[in-house]
Amino acid sequence: MEGGISRRTLVKGAAAGTAVAALPAAAVAAAERGKEKKVDVVVVGAGMAGLYAAELLTKAGKKVVILEGSHRVGGRVLNLQVGPDYNDVAEAGAQWINSEERIVQKLMKRFKLKTYQNYTKGKSSLIIDGQVSRFDGTTIPQLPGDGTKELVKAFVALTKMAKEVPLEAPWKAPLAEEWDSQTCQTWIEANISNPVARDFAGIAMGGPVSVEARDVSLLHYLFVGQSCGGPLNMVTIGQGVLSDRIVGGTGRLVEGLAHPLRHITELKTPVTLIERGKRVRVTTPKGKWVCDDVIVAMSPTATQQIQFDPIMPVKRNQSVQRTGNGSCIKFFPVYDKPFWRDKGLNGIIQSNSSAFSGVFDNSPKDGKPGVLFCLVENVHARKLSTMSKSEQRKNICDSLALALGPEARHPKKFMLHNWCTDPWLRGGAASFFPPGLLTEYRYLFGKAVGRIHFAGTETGSFFWGNMESALESGERTANEVLSG
Repeated sequence: MEGGISRRTLVKGAAAGTAVAALPAAAVAAAERGKEKKVDVVVVGAGMAGLYAAELLTKAGKKVVILEGSHRVGGRVLNLQVGPDYNDVAEAGAQWINSEERIVQKLMKRFKLKTYQNYTKGKSSLIIDGQVSRFDGTTIPQLPGDGTKELVKAFVALTKMAKEVPLEAPWKAPLAEEWDSQTCQTWIEANISNPVARDFAGIAMGGPVSVEARDVSLLHYLFVGQSCGGPLNMVTIGQGVLSDRIVGGTGRLVEGLAHPLRHITELKTPVTLIERGKRVRVTTPKGKWVCDDVIVAMSPTATQQIQFDPIMPVKRNQSVQRTGNGSCIKFFPVYDKPFWRDKGLNGIIQSNSSAFSGVFDNSPKDGKPGVLFCLVENVHARKLSTMSKSEQRKNICDSLALALGPEARHPKKFMLHNWCTDPWLRGGAASFFPPGLLTEYRYLFGKAVGRIHFAGTETGSFFWGNMESALESGERTANEVLSG
């Protein structure tokens, strides 16, 4: 017995998670024999939320350990090196920041990081059913027929609706029940008649959580839109969630947070069992920790990989089971230079008939090398996941060539990150909520259960689904622990 918790075997934890099931028997036995370690707080997950919570707690004098299942820190933030220089990176995960993000801006100042904006000079490209056209601007494309007019009208209506959603309690919106009883696709079909406008509205409304419009609750979309300053702020380069890029990539924020915490961070250490008693015991394949508080900094969906004893309350379990992580792959063809700029193009492509729904010029600040960021989501990501890398490359580059010219078929490097195959995240960019979840379960994901606290971008309310929301949740859970 330790701290009022009855001893249980590691095998029980293994039954709950895929991580331990694959471990050699010798490793399991070794972990079972290991001595329990004692700390004040265990943080589960070394993404932005977990790192920031751990930093605040250590500064307050708490003894903390961070347990991370992956081989790296950062969670859904990851730099990919696309060129020889230190700052030649592309962001495989979270990419943009905004001047209104309180904690992000504080960290930018602290780590002495600089920003720059995406390249937007020149014409944007539009692929409609395989046909290419050009348009001015970076948001609303020029669609055939009344498509543009209908799309603008739809976003005006959605912006007005989003303003009715209180961020602290979206289920209290005047029409919450009505909005949460339908999907975004249902709303699109009732309010937009132009088929091409429907396509692009669906891409925009499902995009924030990497799903199709038919998958996500209209209320959830409106909540996310309002948390980001309005629906248009989620799709307009140069404002909202797409405002600024960091010189050296968002991974620099992770590096700044993680470096002072490296001595208390255990990588390749997935948590399989959390037991609650007078104290809390946390079991991993590498050993056990006993603590006063646990912060689980994972997406709601990913927390299902952990067994809790006693089990979580029924409503929490049921709500978590109804969430899902979207399907997202980010592709990065790398060229000697951004050749599209010489053609008067800004590299932005919107498409309703390619594997990618959107493309952006993702080159470093100095424009060398030339990098394109191709976003592939939902059913398209799942389809490309079944292809070989050479097939993926041909699929993406052929579509790029259609819009930008034959040079696009010959990148000197072709990089990608498939969030669907990440064993500890299993999708991106954030969890989606289907109809009925917000109004029936009242958003339980951020509420503590005894001494177990929950963090992650899905538990925040400001710039939901982005780094700021994750950092905000880390701050909240640290304060919960410190306030007892």
